[in-house]
Amino acid sequence: MRGLPGPVEALLRRAARRCEVHDRPSYPAISALEEELQVEPSACPPDFVHAWTNPALIECGHRWCRSR
Repeated sequence: MRGLPGPVEALLRRAARRCEVHDRPSYPAISALEEELQVEPSACPPDFVHAWTNPALIECGHRWCRSR
């Protein structure tokens, strides 16, 4: 949803119940999926925080978020 005006993106996220916190890739999830599918693992991000942040553990505060 990149490139949309802020209010439009917010409305579409709410309609789809996908908040900005949980609707992003995370290296742990991608790594687990690659292992499950038995594909070659992708390179780890150089930034430690981005490499090991798991959005599933973050409380976004949106009552409408499906990942809560």
